[in-house]
Amino acid sequence: MKTQTRKSSGFTLVEILTVIAIIGIRATMLLVVVMNVIVALKVFAVPMIMTGGGPADSTRVLPLFIYQTAFEFFDMGRAAAMSVFLFVGVMLFSFIQVRIFSRGEELR
Repeated sequence: MKTQTRKSSGFTLVEILTVIAIIGIRATMLLVVVMNVIVALKVFAVPMIMTGGGPADSTRVLPLFIYQTAFEFFDMGRAAAMSVFLFVGVMLFSFIQVRIFSRGEELR
Protein backbone atom coordinates (compact mmCIF):
# COMPACT_ATOMS: atom_id res chain seq x y z
CA MET A 1 0.00 0.00 0.00
CA LYS A 2 2.75 2.46 0.95
CA THR A 3 4.73 1.48 -2.15
CA GLN A 4 1.79 2.30 -4.42
CA THR A 5 1.32 5.63 -2.68
CA ARG A 6 4.96 6.51 -3.07
CA LYS A 7 4.99 5.48 -6.76
CA SER A 8 1.99 7.65 -7.47
CA SER A 9 3.64 10.61 -5.75
CA GLY A 10 6.70 10.49 -8.02
CA PHE A 11 9.28 8.53 -6.02
CA THR A 12 11.78 6.38 -7.91
CA LEU A 13 12.34 2.72 -7.12
CA VAL A 14 15.65 3.48 -5.38
CA GLU A 15 14.03 6.11 -3.17
CA ILE A 16 11.20 3.73 -2.27
CA LEU A 17 13.59 0.91 -1.34
CA THR A 18 15.81 3.28 0.65
CA VAL A 19 12.95 4.73 2.67
CA ILE A 20 11.38 1.34 3.34
CA ALA A 21 14.74 -0.23 4.24
CA ILE A 22 15.66 2.56 6.65
CA ILE A 23 12.27 2.38 8.34
CA GLY A 24 12.61 -1.40 8.61
CA ILE A 25 16.06 -1.40 10.21
CA ARG A 26 15.64 1.69 12.39
CA ALA A 27 15.51 -0.27 15.67
CA THR A 28 18.52 -2.35 14.67
CA MET A 29 20.49 0.77 13.77
CA LEU A 30 19.68 2.23 17.18
CA LEU A 31 20.91 -0.87 18.97
CA VAL A 32 24.12 -1.07 16.94
CA VAL A 33 24.98 2.61 17.40
CA VAL A 34 24.37 2.60 21.15
CA MET A 35 26.25 -0.67 21.71
CA ASN A 36 29.24 0.49 19.63
CA VAL A 37 29.50 3.73 21.60
CA ILE A 38 29.34 1.84 24.89
CA VAL A 39 32.04 -0.59 23.73
CA ALA A 40 34.21 2.28 22.51
CA LEU A 41 33.95 4.03 25.86
CA LYS A 42 34.86 0.84 27.70
CA VAL A 43 38.12 0.23 25.82
CA PHE A 44 40.74 -0.67 28.39
CA ALA A 45 42.81 -3.71 27.52
CA VAL A 46 44.57 -2.55 24.37
CA PRO A 47 45.98 0.75 25.71
CA MET A 48 46.89 -0.94 29.00
CA ILE A 49 48.76 -3.83 27.39
CA MET A 50 50.34 -1.94 24.51
CA THR A 51 51.46 1.30 26.13
CA GLY A 52 50.24 1.51 29.73
CA GLY A 53 48.98 4.99 28.97
CA GLY A 54 51.59 5.88 26.42
CA PRO A 55 54.23 8.54 26.25
CA ALA A 56 52.95 11.66 28.02
CA ASP A 57 49.55 9.98 28.57
CA SER A 58 48.72 10.18 24.87
CA THR A 59 46.80 6.87 24.85
CA ARG A 60 45.19 7.11 28.27
CA VAL A 61 41.44 6.66 27.87
CA LEU A 62 38.90 7.22 30.65
CA PRO A 63 38.63 3.57 31.82
CA LEU A 64 42.43 3.31 31.96
CA PHE A 65 42.60 6.59 33.89
CA ILE A 66 39.99 5.28 36.34
CA TYR A 67 42.02 2.10 36.84
CA GLN A 68 45.26 4.02 37.37
CA THR A 69 43.60 6.43 39.79
CA ALA A 70 42.16 3.59 41.86
CA PHE A 71 44.93 1.01 41.89
CA GLU A 72 48.14 2.90 41.17
CA PHE A 73 47.44 6.17 42.98
CA PHE A 74 45.14 4.55 45.61
CA ASP A 75 42.49 7.25 45.27
CA MET A 76 39.34 5.12 45.36
CA GLY A 77 36.96 8.04 45.93
CA ARG A 78 38.07 9.91 42.83
CA ALA A 79 38.00 6.70 40.76
CA ALA A 80 34.46 5.98 41.96
CA ALA A 81 33.39 9.51 41.04
CA MET A 82 34.91 9.14 37.57
CA SER A 83 33.10 5.80 37.17
CA VAL A 84 29.79 7.43 38.02
CA PHE A 85 30.59 10.21 35.54
CA LEU A 86 31.28 7.60 32.83
CA PHE A 87 28.04 5.78 33.67
CA VAL A 88 25.97 8.99 33.57
CA GLY A 89 27.60 10.00 30.28
CA VAL A 90 26.79 6.66 28.66
CA MET A 91 23.23 6.75 29.98
CA LEU A 92 22.74 10.32 28.76
CA PHE A 93 24.09 9.45 25.31
CA SER A 94 21.85 6.37 25.13
CA PHE A 95 18.80 8.38 26.15
CA ILE A 96 19.49 11.06 23.54
CA GLN A 97 20.06 8.42 20.87
CA VAL A 98 16.75 6.71 21.68
CA ARG A 99 14.93 10.06 21.57
CA ILE A 100 16.46 10.90 18.18
CA PHE A 101 15.63 7.53 16.67
CA SER A 102 12.09 7.44 18.07
CA ARG A 103 11.27 10.94 16.82
CA GLY A 104 10.41 9.59 13.34
CA GLU A 105 8.00 6.98 14.71
CA GLU A 106 5.85 9.68 16.30
CA LEU A 107 5.23 11.18 12.87
CA ARG A 108 3.82 7.97 11.42
